[in-house]
Amino acid sequence: MRRIPMVIGCLFFQLHLCAQDLEQKVSIEADAVVLEVLLQEVGERYNLSFSYGGHLPGLEQKLSIRAEKMPLNQFLSLLLAKVALTYKVIGGYVVLRKLEPQTQVVLPEQAGRGAGRLPRSYRDQSVQQDTVQRMVRIAPTVGFQVYVPEWSMPTRIILEEAQPPVRHRQASIRIGPVFSKDFMQLDLQSSYADKQQVDAGLSYSIGSVCWWNIREHLALEWLFLYRQKVFTLRYGLETGVDPLGLPLMTEAVLAYLDIPINIHVRLYQFKQIAVGGIVGLYGSHLLEKGERTWMDDGRMFPATGMLVSTLSRFLWGMQAGIGFHYDLNSRVSFYLSPVYQHNLNKFKKGTQQIRLQEFVFRTGFRFSL
Repeated sequence: MRRIPMVIGCLFFQLHLCAQDLEQKVSIEADAVVLEVLLQEVGERYNLSFSYGGHLPGLEQKLSIRAEKMPLNQFLSLLLAKVALTYKVIGGYVVLRKLEPQTQVVLPEQAGRGAGRLPRSYRDQSVQQDTVQRMVRIAPTVGFQVYVPEWSMPTRIILEEAQPPVRHRQASIRIGPVFSKDFMQLDLQSSYADKQQVDAGLSYSIGSVCWWNIREHLALEWLFLYRQKVFTLRYGLETGVDPLGLPLMTEAVLAYLDIPINIHVRLYQFKQIAVGGIVGLYGSHLLEKGERTWMDDGRMFPATGMLVSTLSRFLWGMQAGIGFHYDLNSRVSFYLSPVYQHNLNKFKKGTQQIRLQEFVFRTGFRFSL
């Protein structure tokens, strides 16, 4: 018996939150956008859960609308009226349904002259009044009128029974795989008198991304990447004709755990395409390392410790770039992000110092939870 007040309290709290969500001010501008896509965007921005059946007409129609600091409930009514739809909040969901003929309630003294329509806020798909002395006129689209004589009566006219809610919830968190091709720029400073050269080799990364929409035009991106970097150091020693057993070249193969954290600011959107700016920080932890050194006499040593012993085990820095996003449907989006990474600490320390800068092309998919 004690559980009943608790359940009622939880239900009241949920409905109260939903009412607050529908009263918030929104600013939306759309030009020839499919209604279903626009509803998905509104649900994602303002934390709404829409419910509708697949047979509902008008979802594929392209609409244009502009709202500036308009209450969300007024915006939804204005938007759905364009395709003869309306909505009702049921159990925390915004349930979409067809817009049926409106019901008018006419006072007795006004019935003769056909006036007395109630304000718009009182006209709905269902009309309920308790013990009132009214004359009720129902005016369907078939063109006839039905008058009910005046007496005290509880009136409840239901035009359409609500269909069972179909869950169509827009989550603000998305995850998905990511792949990137990395172009390294290595700057070498050596204390040796001999001329040396460092060249970048194959560099790529694979992993996953977690995307969280913070606000309407602001999102947080958190990536977990396994990265491989390869570079070659050529010593440029003059050995002459006869081999002297001197090293000619060392190749290093490195594996890192890379964790970038970025802020995305949406700058422009046209239908399903969005363009935004990216800025953030990243850190890279060295997981595996290996090297091979070639000598002038043809020998090769798989591990000599000439380079990896002086490599920094942790790299960190800043990054900035541009993000291009394309929504394939309500739950899947494709993105491409060219990003420049600037390392703040040295890639290799010691007598041969190397600084690393990278230009990264990241691409992948995001799936809504």
